[in-house]
Amino acid sequence: MTGFIFRPSLLENRTRAMEILEAAGFRWFANYSSIDLDHTDNFMEVCGIQDYETAQAIGRVIHKSFAGCRCSVWYKDYGREQAWQVDVYLP
Repeated sequence: MTGFIFRPSLLENRTRAMEILEAAGFRWFANYSSIDLDHTDNFMEVCGIQDYETAQAIGRVIHKSFAGCRCSVWYKDYGREQAWQVDVYLP
């Protein structure tokens, strides 16, 4: 069994992503509900996006701002928060 991996740089990337989204006109709680982190797989999830067009736009802004990242947009149709999500896989 593998132990928990903690990546301090992921916390910095989350803060940077929030600043980038704010500068692009996307507001926390208005356009997305959170940016969740997965330290083990080194990725962020921009969650709680209510429409596809906004999710696509957020994906484009993040992809342009984080060199070498891969982004995917998908609809989370289970759990408490059913909404669009952008997964950001960092290099």
